[in-house]
Amino acid sequence: MQDLKIYGISVSGITFSFLPDINPMLQTVVLILTIVYTVIGITQKLRK
Repeated sequence: MQDLKIYGISVSGITFSFLPDINPMLQTVVLILTIVYTVIGITQKLRK
């Protein structure tokens, strides 16, 4: 289930980056949060 959340957020970030009418700041925030969430998930898996 955790992997599904990570993939969903990643796909959302990529989708926002392809939409030209979306505010560039929103794109940046979404992509940064996606990267942070993915890194957190990876570090938690490595600790287990």
